[in-house]
Parts: sequence; structure tokens; C-alpha cells
Amino acid sequence: MQKKKERTMGRLLCFLFLLAVLASTLANETQQIDTPTMNQQTSVEEVTELNPALAEKPENLKLSLLAKLVYEQVLEEEKLAEKEKEERIQNFHEIKRKLNDLERFSEEGHLKAMEQNNKKLVNQGNMTNQKLTDLIKIIEISHRQTLAQNEKVAKDNRVLMVDSLNITIHKSVASLTKEHKQIFEKLEQVENNLKDVAQKMDEIAKLTISENRTKVTKSNCDRARLANLQNLPNGKKYFFHHTSFDWFRAHDTCNNMGLRLATLKNQEDIEEVFNAGRNIDKWSIWWLSAKNQGFGDQMDYRWHDQTILDIDSSLWYSYANKRSDCVHLTHSDNGKLNSLSCSMERSFVCELPTECY
Repeated sequence: MQKKKERTMGRLLCFLFLLAVLASTLANETQQIDTPTMNQQTSVEEVTELNPALAEKPENLKLSLLAKLVYEQVLEEEKLAEKEKEERIQNFHEIKRKLNDLERFSEEGHLKAMEQNNKKLVNQGNMTNQKLTDLIKIIEISHRQTLAQNEKVAKDNRVLMVDSLNITIHKSVASLTKEHKQIFEKLEQVENNLKDVAQKMDEIAKLTISENRTKVTKSNCDRARLANLQNLPNGKKYFFHHTSFDWFRAHDTCNNMGLRLATLKNQEDIEEVFNAGRNIDKWSIWWLSAKNQGFGDQMDYRWHDQTILDIDSSLWYSYANKRSDCVHLTHSDNGKLNSLSCSMERSFVCELPTECY
């Protein structure tokens, strides 16, 4: 719109300029020549008829025609501009009417939309409140369940802790009981060893006293010869006492007779005594002088003259005990050595001391 106005104004200015030039030219050529009135139907002939002086100078005629054309165009554009203005005014009123209708409709629609939106918001708020209420209920239920579960877990943990503590206490008590038992057993073992040592010391003392009382003397040898001695092929003399005594009483009995419990250091002597004893009683077991002189679990068998009876010697019975203190001649395996508790009562064999031969 602004550009059209600018073009129209430019054309008007150009028209006015041309009119000014034409007027000046005509004033110089003629004194008082009236400019003809031109309209849209004016032609060259009409111009020359109205003003014959213009036909004499073609340039003036051209200017007049040009001015006429410009004028006509300006008038046409003014009409178009007026028509366009009217159309714009109509369009403006139409647009204003539509805007008013639209504003009215928009306001009504906006009010309805706002009402609907408010209803929707209210519904959404109600739904949200309901959801919040349900959510709060769910949270409360979950919280109660969590509390109950935590209480149960805590109770289970307390039970587990109590059980674990009880197990630990029981294990500790069991361990202490076991240790106490082991200590008691060790003390008992030490006590038994001490008793064993005391017993052995007492036995050694008794044997020493008995040996001192029965030292080989001429009178002891004379008393020993009074016994019913048997001469065996090995050149030694023995007395077989068929009455059963424990080892210590058997030892003292031989000493009181001026004899000694028999010492059999080789297989020949064992076989001779075994065969002679079997003739008296086939199933008898005979005490000999060998005895354990070790302490505790140590086994140290020695004969009357303190010579060692090796625990690995072939003189032992193949299934010999070798854990008891006193040695005897068994009827098994055609005459071999074995051991028994010294308190057991068995027959015994005495021999004449070598000093009495």
C-alpha cells in the first residue's frame, strides 16, 4: 500500500513538472494562449483544434500529449486507488465484524472451554485425591507390613543370636569339658604313674630286702639242697612248685628255700624246663624271674641278675602280650615266654643258685 502511494505521488509530481515546462514554453511562444481542457477522449486533432499554435511546434504538441497521457493515467490510478480504498474499508469492516464475531465466539468458547477445563480439573483433582488416598492406604499397609516383617526379622535374628550364643556356649562348655577331661585323664595318668613308680620302688625295696636276707651262703645252699630238686640235661637243678601264687609270693617262696626264680636266657634252657614241667602238669603256666622294671609305657624286662630280656627276642611267644610286668613260661607254641599281671596266681619254677654247685 505504501509503495502504491509513493508511485502515485511521483507521477503527480512529474505531471506538475511537465505542466510547468509546457506553460513556460507556451508563454514564450504566444502571449495569451489558453491551455485546452483535456479529458480522457482528447486526441491530437482535438488538441490542435483547441490550440492551433501547438501544431506549429511539434515538441510542444508532444509535451501536451505526454501531459495528457500522464494526467489520464493519474486519474485512472486515483480511481483505482479510491476503489481499492473502498474495498479496503469494506474489508476492514468485514474483518472487524468477523473479529467481533470471533471474539464473541472465542469468549463464549473460552468460557465453555474454561468451564469444561475446570470440570476436568475438578475431576482430575478428585481422581488425584482418590489416588492419593489409595496411595496413602497402600503406603500405610506397606508400612505396617514392613514393621511386621522387620519385627519378625528382628525376632528371628534374636532367636538366631540366642541359638548361636547357646551353640557357642555349648561348644565352649564341651571344649572346656573335653579339656578338663583330658587334664583329669593326664592327672590320673600321672597319678597312676606315680603309684606305679611307688609300687615299683616298694617292690624293689622288698626285693632288695629279700635278696639281702637270702644272700647265697653255705647255710642257704645246704637248705636249698634239702628241696626236691630235679637235675635236667642242661646241667642245672630246678624245683617245680605246683601250688599257684602271685609273682611276688612265688619270688619270696623260692628265696626262703635258698633258691631263686628260674632264669631261662636261651631256647635250650626253655625247652628243658618246659618238657619237665609238662610231665608234672601239661597245662600249667610257670612264673620265671624276669620282670618289667620300666616306668609308665616303657617296657624294660630284666632277669633276676639284671640282664636284659630283649622285647624283640625270639624267646617270646608269637602272640605275646608284652604289656604286663611279670614273665611266665607258657604251654603254647611248645614253650615260649609271655607276660601277665603280677597279681595273677600261677605255678612257678625255682632254680639252685650257681654259687651252690
